[in-house]
Amino acid sequence: MGPDGGAAGHAGAPHVTAALDLLDEAVFVVTLSGDILYANHAAQALAGGLARPCASFAILWREAPAAVAERIARIAGVSAWTPFTLTRAGAGGDERVPLKGRGMLLEAPGGGRTPSVIVRHDADRAQPFAEHQRLVRRLNEELAKGQEAERALTRLLETERRLNRELVHRVKNNLALLASLVRQSRLRAGTADGFLADFERRLLSVAAVHDVLDRNAQTDYVDVDQMIERICRSLEALAPPGVRLAHDLVPLRIHVDGATALALIVNELLTNALKHAFPTGREGTITVALVRCGDGVEALIRDDGIGMARERQAGSDSRIVSGLAVQLGATVEPVDGEAGTLWRIAFRPVEPPSPG
Repeated sequence: MGPDGGAAGHAGAPHVTAALDLLDEAVFVVTLSGDILYANHAAQALAGGLARPCASFAILWREAPAAVAERIARIAGVSAWTPFTLTRAGAGGDERVPLKGRGMLLEAPGGGRTPSVIVRHDADRAQPFAEHQRLVRRLNEELAKGQEAERALTRLLETERRLNRELVHRVKNNLALLASLVRQSRLRAGTADGFLADFERRLLSVAAVHDVLDRNAQTDYVDVDQMIERICRSLEALAPPGVRLAHDLVPLRIHVDGATALALIVNELLTNALKHAFPTGREGTITVALVRCGDGVEALIRDDGIGMARERQAGSDSRIVSGLAVQLGATVEPVDGEAGTLWRIAFRPVEPPSPG
C-alpha cells in the first residue's frame, strides 16, 4: 500500500491515482503475476482492506488461486472489457461480486511497458446480479419447503396405510372372535331368542371398544374405564327390579387387543351375575371396580347376591371366559364369600409408551 493509502506500487501518475480514489466504483490494477499494483479506496472497502503492499489479488476471493490467475492472464490479452464474477473471501454466505477487466500496458520505472490488467467493480451488473441472488435464495428456500412438505405428506400417507392395515387386521380378529362366541353360544342356548340375546350383548361389548376409540380419536389404545362404564349402561336393561349396577374405575388406557378381551370377560361375568345372583325378587348391587396393583391391574366384579351356588356356576360359561383370559394374559378367579360373589380379573396391561 502506498503512503497515500491508495496505491500498492507504481500505477501511473499521482494525479491519475488521486482521481481514481475519488470514484465510488472499485478499481484494481493487477500484474500478470497476480500482485495488486493499485487499489483505490472503494476497492479496498470491497476487499475488506488489503493486508500488505503488493498483496496477491487471488487472496481476496474464495476461488482457487490458480483459477484466479488463469482468469487474469486471459483478460490481459484482451483490449475490450470482459465481464467475470468472483466470490468475496470472508463474506457471510456466498457473496458473488460482478467484475469486468481489460488488459493494459503500464510504463515501468526503468523504461518500457509492463502488461497488466485493470479490474473494476461492474456496477451496471451489480444490482441485477444481487436481485438474481436474492431470487435464487428465495427459490431455494421455497424448494426446501416444498421438499419438506413432500416428505411430511409421504409420512402421513404411510401412517394412513399402516392404520388401514391395522384396522383391517383388528376387524378380522374381532369377527373371528365373535364367530367363535356364536358357535359356543349355539351349543349352550336353549332357544333361538336366548342365543340372539347373548350374541347381541357380546356384540355390544365389542362395539363399546370401538365407540371409545372413535370418541377419543384413538387407534391403538382404549380408555377401558370409559369402555366398562359403557358396557354397564348397555346391560342395565337386563337388571331385575331392585338390582343396581355401580362402578368405581381408575383411569386406564390399554392396547385395543387386550381391551377387546377384557370387554367380553366383563360382559360375561356381569351378565351371569344379573341373571343368577338375585333370584325371586332379591334386591342388591353389582359393582365393577378397576384398581392398580403395583405394575398390574385388577378388575373386580362384586355382587351381594346369593353367592356362587351350584345353579349359578352352571350359568357361567367358563370356556368362553377362560379363552378370553388367555388372550388378555389374565387370571380370572371367583372368590365365594358369605354375602355374594367376587370375581377377580388380574392382568398386566399393555399401556401407551411414556411421552419423550
